Amino acid sequence: MGKVESNKGIRSSFLTEGLLFVLFVILDVLVCVFGYEEYLGLSILIVGLLSLFLNDLNKVLDLFFALMWSALYAYFCYHNGFLSHAVLVSLCYLITKIMNLFTKKSDKLVEQKKRLKGHQYVAIIFILIGVSVGSYFMTKVWQYEVLGIVDAISATVLCLSLFIKSSKYEEYFIIRLLSMILVIALWAIKGFLYGFITGVASCGIMFIAFLIFDNVRIYRYSNEKPIVLQTDEKDDILDSEEYKAAAKKYNQENPNGLPSKSIGVDKDNKRK
Repeated sequence: MGKVESNKGIRSSFLTEGLLFVLFVILDVLVCVFGYEEYLGLSILIVGLLSLFLNDLNKVLDLFFALMWSALYAYFCYHNGFLSHAVLVSLCYLITKIMNLFTKKSDKLVEQKKRLKGHQYVAIIFILIGVSVGSYFMTKVWQYEVLGIVDAISATVLCLSLFIKSSKYEEYFIIRLLSMILVIALWAIKGFLYGFITGVASCGIMFIAFLIFDNVRIYRYSNEKPIVLQTDEKDDILDSEEYKAAAKKYNQENPNGLPSKSIGVDKDNKRK
């Protein structure tokens, strides 16, 4: 019997993600039809979902789509007055994808029992505060910035989630969820308070899709188990039926177990 990794869960996940991809594209097309979005904004959703959908297949392909997504996201964020997202998120996303080229591919979202330590929490808090404040003041000098504090904080937390994911800490799930909530809120507030300029509805729908995709992948990784397939070769002779039968027969004939000394055989094929 040979053990191999099951791909049943992977195929099921890809099918689910494929269906979600189609549904969200249809949803965004309907939003365009009803006048809340322009078809140019649809491009960020399509590229973003393709990048997410294909990032487990090939690292080079993943980087290609990441480059396209970062450029589009930076454009729409700048166009809508979100300077922190335009600069920080786009750069951090590209940096993590470049780093991914030089790391070994893993079949796990996070490493079990790999958690942030106390000093790392303190460092993260100071980094979050520093980057958020710095981003906020950076946006204040730009006259087209809107929702500066929400833009700065959500961008910083989203970037943190990207680097936490690269290190595979268990805290990724919490930070990722928080970042998605903040970013979705950012785009929703922008649309309702300042109007649905090109990219607003598509970016909001895209991050909602990211959140759902996250849950699909968490379910897949947590439930995927190896399966056993019948093969012609035995991985270990101790697992063979012949060995087990011989061992059982020997134990019946020798209830006292193995002898304390080695037993040899002479030239006449008789025991010494």
